[in-house]
Amino acid sequence: MPQNNPPLDPIPDDIPLAGLISIIYRMRNIYTDAQEIAPGLTTGQIPFIMQISREPGTTQDDLAAHSIYDKGTVARATRKLEENGLLTRTPDPDNRRKLRLFLTPEGEAVVPWVLAIDREWEDILLSGISEDDRRTLCQILHRMAVRSRDTVRKDGDDGTSGDDRCSHTAPLP
Repeated sequence: MPQNNPPLDPIPDDIPLAGLISIIYRMRNIYTDAQEIAPGLTTGQIPFIMQISREPGTTQDDLAAHSIYDKGTVARATRKLEENGLLTRTPDPDNRRKLRLFLTPEGEAVVPWVLAIDREWEDILLSGISEDDRRTLCQILHRMAVRSRDTVRKDGDDGTSGDDRCSHTAPLP
């Protein structure tokens, strides 16, 4: 990263929670993109790689439902991932209109890099914060993520299950 950047303005204390989360998210994307994990791979495609890694053979519809992205976004992302040799789309034998998604060996090789970069980013953000506070923060943020998703989806999950989702407090998937 460039070293000759001008000094940054302080982040105001009155930014709402969503604004703070947005800043952290955008900075993580800039940090991740700078790592150049794989040719043509963008941070916007990483959630799809990770979900396909967890669920080989998932469909684009399943990805859209899981990620809360619209079907067009999922189709564009998976097409780019396929063009870049990171996944294959295979017709479902029971329904030829459905395409099953699988990572290629090159796509599988991306997963440990993504996990390592995410751990590195979390280490940077959480430096100087005790393990107990890290665990509490991750639990609270996970409940907030579930609640925000469920508010939009109206699923009714109370957000109390599986609270330890940060890599510092939970085993890898």
